[in-house]
Amino acid sequence: MAAGAETVTTGPECSKVSPLALSVLGKIPAPPSNQLCSWLLKGVSGLVTTCQQLAIIETGLSRTSGGNQSCNTSDPQLGQYPLTGSPAPLEDARPLPPGAFANVSDVYEEEGATFHWLYQLVRNLENSLPCSLEGLPWQPPQGWALHTTLRLTEGGGQRVPFGAVIVDPASSQIVVALRGTMTGFEWGLDWQYNQTTTTPDVFGVPVHAGFGGAFSEVWPDIEAALQELVVFVVGHSLGAAVATLASYAAQSYLDEQLGEGAPVVGAVLVAPPNVAGPAFVAEFDQRVNARRLAFQFDIVPQAFCTPTMPACGGASADASPVGALLAKAGVSVMPTNMPGNVSAWNYSQVGGGLPIAGDDMPQDAAAWPALQSIQLCWAVEFLLASHVCSYTCFTSQFAADADAAARHSNCWLSPKPGGAEGSACMGWPSAYPGVEMKRLGIPRETPCAVQQWEGHAFVSFL
Repeated sequence: MAAGAETVTTGPECSKVSPLALSVLGKIPAPPSNQLCSWLLKGVSGLVTTCQQLAIIETGLSRTSGGNQSCNTSDPQLGQYPLTGSPAPLEDARPLPPGAFANVSDVYEEEGATFHWLYQLVRNLENSLPCSLEGLPWQPPQGWALHTTLRLTEGGGQRVPFGAVIVDPASSQIVVALRGTMTGFEWGLDWQYNQTTTTPDVFGVPVHAGFGGAFSEVWPDIEAALQELVVFVVGHSLGAAVATLASYAAQSYLDEQLGEGAPVVGAVLVAPPNVAGPAFVAEFDQRVNARRLAFQFDIVPQAFCTPTMPACGGASADASPVGALLAKAGVSVMPTNMPGNVSAWNYSQVGGGLPIAGDDMPQDAAAWPALQSIQLCWAVEFLLASHVCSYTCFTSQFAADADAAARHSNCWLSPKPGGAEGSACMGWPSAYPGVEMKRLGIPRETPCAVQQWEGHAFVSFL
């Protein structure tokens, strides 16, 4: 399926959409997933404006959040990947190169095992959330101690686990891990891309309001945990955005407290959205020893658009037929033009990039180009593959425990042949547009069981 292909108007997320809305959607070419900003900023001439497109995307993604699911206590592992040992420190590559490293394959060869360990730690946090909300505390990897659970205050004042600070006395390491978006409240944070100063103002420049607000809530606990240890900060998605801010703040704090003897903070940012403009990025690239992992068909690391992201008012409706239709359907956009009724916000991408291509996958590489177009009627499935399974799959080839990684690789989008290495991408459907699902004479293995909680998957491997 080529980029910019025809939009498919049948799929799980469109089952309850009105025929009129589907007719409008069908006139919009499927957005190319590796050129999201180019598609978004030009709009669809004479039909849909940029802010209306944002409203459709925001509303569609936010509505993927389902009802809370109970903890799957029948799985003795509670969806936890078995992590052993400790991540190896990253080579100090400061100042970071703008854009990508020149020797991407060499960096992955040297540091890929660390990326895999840290990303699986974040996935364990994500998978544990339903159980944590039912009073079963998350357990860190063997040999590690839980120092602090990092929480966000969400709807109704509920304090929801968002991350953890863990310590390994044997290796003198401390890891700050922050998970991705998993609740409707957190989707709201993602879309608050107007820029404000944080409290405390540790950056000196405005940053993304939603990410900055989350940072301000967890930073006091992170600051209190920092010691003269090897420090990692890792995050995925929303967590990677907050980890960008937290790693900068942590390195600044340690430099101030310890001077030349300060440990180097290693930041592993998996699918990080952009958090601020060029002034922040210039300081970040000098100060933080970061690695930015981004899959080519993942839309999240492309947000928020560079060099400028258009600001929108709170309503998507206008005098046009599309505006009236969106208003009738309850589709609106997060207001981002304040303070000052600005027209656009400056955003830049931090350096230290480590791109991942579809054909870099260790298994089923031929199927991954199906993600080069975004099918909005399959939004959840698209996100699961492009934004979650892609990183699990790619980093699995570097794991210290190759057997465990192969069992949980999440690489297969097409039917996994019996006896082949790897596992299926969790929750991946049997009828996703553009993936050939017929393989005569090849038995398909049973994929992992999936629980859905707030629109994201929690996996119990069978």
